Amino acid sequence: MSYIQPTGVIQLFKGIALDNRYMHTIYFGSEALQDAWFTNKYNTGSIATPKKAFGFTAQSYSRPSRQSVKIKINVEEILGVTYMRFKNRNGMWFYAFINYVEYVNENTTLVTYEIDVIQSWFIQKGVLNPCMILREHVSNDTFGEHLEAEPVGSDVYDQDPITCSDMDTDFDGVWDGTQYVPYMAVVQTSADGQNPPNNYAVQDPIVHGIYTPTFYFYQLLSGDYTDGGIKELYDTLYDCLGGWDTDERKADIFSIIQFPSHFIHNPEETYAIQHPNNLHGYVPQNKKLYGYPYSYLLISNCDGTTAEYRWEYFDGDVTDQHDINFKLEANELGAGCIVLYPTLYNRVPNNFDAKIVMDNFPKCSFAYDGYQAWVASGGKTKTEYQGYVAEQRGAYAKESLAAGTTLEIIDQSITFGTDIARLAGAESKGEALRSGASALHDAVRIGQTAVNAVMQGKEIDLSLDEAQHKKEFAFKDARYTPNTVVGSQSPTIAAGYGHLRFKFFNVHVRKEELVKIDDFLTVYGYSINKVDTPQIHNRPYWNFIQTKGCNITGDIPSSSLAAINAIFDGGIFFWNNGDNIGNFEIGGRNTYGALINKT
Repeated sequence: MSYIQPTGVIQLFKGIALDNRYMHTIYFGSEALQDAWFTNKYNTGSIATPKKAFGFTAQSYSRPSRQSVKIKINVEEILGVTYMRFKNRNGMWFYAFINYVEYVNENTTLVTYEIDVIQSWFIQKGVLNPCMILREHVSNDTFGEHLEAEPVGSDVYDQDPITCSDMDTDFDGVWDGTQYVPYMAVVQTSADGQNPPNNYAVQDPIVHGIYTPTFYFYQLLSGDYTDGGIKELYDTLYDCLGGWDTDERKADIFSIIQFPSHFIHNPEETYAIQHPNNLHGYVPQNKKLYGYPYSYLLISNCDGTTAEYRWEYFDGDVTDQHDINFKLEANELGAGCIVLYPTLYNRVPNNFDAKIVMDNFPKCSFAYDGYQAWVASGGKTKTEYQGYVAEQRGAYAKESLAAGTTLEIIDQSITFGTDIARLAGAESKGEALRSGASALHDAVRIGQTAVNAVMQGKEIDLSLDEAQHKKEFAFKDARYTPNTVVGSQSPTIAAGYGHLRFKFFNVHVRKEELVKIDDFLTVYGYSINKVDTPQIHNRPYWNFIQTKGCNITGDIPSSSLAAINAIFDGGIFFWNNGDNIGNFEIGGRNTYGALINKT
């Protein structure tokens, strides 16, 4: 029987931070690169003091499944070794974790190991195929490309104001020659025949697309009561109310509101903002921090209403400082309303459903002379009514005089009839009586009419007295009643103190918390949740990968293949340099203290 010379090679290493938990491994692009790195490690270690690597040649055949091997060396010399590789003749290298070394005798040590399936099989034989990726470090970190929720966050936020083009200026109002006047009085009335002393009168059945049969006029609220817009407004209001008398109809003032003056003649405008290039001075390593829930746009109307917008829903990569546009539309009718809504938001050109509304404008009341209004609406002055009563009395006095004359004629008729009856003889007595009776009947009938007229005159006279008393009371009530107030007063603090306007804020997690979240994303990559080919080598120092249902193929024993797939599903770090395993500080930290793992 011929003798076969043992040709096996075994190499033991200290200081390689790999273990059978498979949290970390070393990335090699090829089997040749893998061999070169360990060869260099062995050569360097073999001459170092103390030794970092030990080599043994002419070893008997090592069976990977046996998971132990006897080596001719004293156990004291190799205490502290953690990793090994071996091969038989010219076969492949097997890589293994050393679980422990055990004394056999002074010249022999038993080394117990466990095959490293990643380095032994995956690096040398494995092929990555598409599968469900839960987490990984992405190659393209364009903002808006990765929107999956992350398991880390914070409920501590700061607000950074964002400058908006023209918005503050527009709410400052209209220049009246000496100052910017922020508000106009918008008066709604039925006095469409009036000509207010300004250039802002509007009478159009369709205003801003809405049917309105009433009349609107506007007045800048500038100056004081004795001079300027305020006095002019009061004059206009009184002119309007005076129209009741001149036009012989009642003119109502339905409402008076204060409305931002700029938008009376500019009801539609566009405003632009830009995404800030930092978060309160902090520039994230991972652009995902520029998006929700770590950062988002907040718009406030400064009167209790806010609206949130996600930066990632706007068109394009907004972190490149291009304009983000909003449209404003204003309508001063009724109680007044202004809306602001985004364009190209959530893939909608004009996203009106994402609007924020401003409609709490001050409602104003107006006091006018109640007596003048009573007169204008049909009431008579005291002098006018006294003249009217005297007129009526004179007419009934004439009727009473006529009635008295009639009564005298009746008396004469009765006397005449009686005399005739007395003077007639017996032969003509019957005829005379009949003539006298007829005349008496006519007289009685006329007399009754006259009596009725007199009685009616007395009643009318009494009613006139009563009516005069009533009218005099109504006159006094109107004359001395306090001024009448039109509308209701509803002051708005935000408008009164000049706060009412749209303001833009970048709301973001507080900087101290941002660093923590940024570090998590730098270490573990992004949540992906999609089917794709895993990436394990696109960062300068390390890559993390976690899959679900990993699908690796290759000339690999089935038990090892199953173990590799399970390792990927559990999550594993691939380090580009085995000397840096677990050292997340290898890339250093930026000026804000965040870890770096990008080129």
